[in-house]
Amino acid sequence: MHARLHSHLRTSGFTLIELLVGLLVGLIAGVAIVSATYFFEDFKRTQFGTSAAADSSVLAMLAIERDVKGAGVGVASAGRNNQSTIICPALNAYFNGVLIDNAAIAPVWVTHPGGVGASDTISVAGSSSISAAAPIALSTGMAAGTDPLNVPSAQGITIPGPNVQGSVLLVSVYSGNGSVTSPCTVMQVSGTSLQANSTQIAHAAGSGNWNPPATVAFSNPQLYGAGASVMNAGVFSWKTYQVNNATAMLELADRFAAANTPATPMAENVVHMRAQYGVATGAGMSISQWVDGSGAWAWPLSAASMSQIRAIRVGLVTRIPAAVKPSGGAGAACDATTAATLPVIFPATASPLGAAVTADLSATQNWQCYRYRTQSLVIPLKNIVFGE
Repeated sequence: MHARLHSHLRTSGFTLIELLVGLLVGLIAGVAIVSATYFFEDFKRTQFGTSAAADSSVLAMLAIERDVKGAGVGVASAGRNNQSTIICPALNAYFNGVLIDNAAIAPVWVTHPGGVGASDTISVAGSSSISAAAPIALSTGMAAGTDPLNVPSAQGITIPGPNVQGSVLLVSVYSGNGSVTSPCTVMQVSGTSLQANSTQIAHAAGSGNWNPPATVAFSNPQLYGAGASVMNAGVFSWKTYQVNNATAMLELADRFAAANTPATPMAENVVHMRAQYGVATGAGMSISQWVDGSGAWAWPLSAASMSQIRAIRVGLVTRIPAAVKPSGGAGAACDATTAATLPVIFPATASPLGAAVTADLSATQNWQCYRYRTQSLVIPLKNIVFGE
């Protein structure tokens, strides 16, 4: 009986080998679970980062598209034979202490600064009111810059009152016959006076937000003659989209903002932006070539060059926020992106003719440690393309 009990006790437990095997299996399972957790966390972070970068760039593209499509009201108009007419090649304006003095403008323009890793900028200008597309002609000319504007009718013009600003006007020498070279001037209605055959619109110095005080003068002031165009601008804007390399942020700068006003962030993890003009040959509507905003197409553009532009295309390079570990392990150089795998913003095309454009990320810190996405969009300049 004693032998049977001893045998039973010996066979009811685990041997040392069995315990060691169990520990080894548990250790392997633990390592596998930890590795899987790290893998899926890294995968999740990459996927979420990719999604966030895509969403951010899509929203930025939508904002650029909206502004570019609506650009140019009061600055240019669609002329006959598909040739746009430049109404305001330059601008004189004063807004709450910000002076714009004979500055060149267009419905939309691209600056291509060149240099290592430099992004393009895209600027748009124009009126917010469709009424600017239907100007009123001056009945009589101005003898002095402070003279009121004499127009046949002031219908649609807002007169200032308590808590009400007067209408913002854009005045151009344009009289319906081709592009002009003199600057436009932004004025704000300070009052109106009904005359025998016309209405006088006053724009008293220092009144409202847009009339400069008497102590401020433009370097190229304009005295507008009979037949000049007076446009109800609504709100006149001048915006510039730009990439801040230090913060990897697409920003929107307002030219009428006070000094030292920071630009408005539009999208995170944007490290590069390129833009090109789609130009037509002669009076054709179809784009024949994509060109950079440099060389013959450097800003400022001539009226003849501006009339050839039918669209712009914009390309954004967004960075996936999660850095990628070097393939060579800890301490090795980053190689998630290399010179051979830089993202292509615009592929080469034969029709319309366009060379391939590859992103230059050399101005982006540690650019080799990240992966990138590209998005591009073609935007027609609808306000200056379609003929009358």
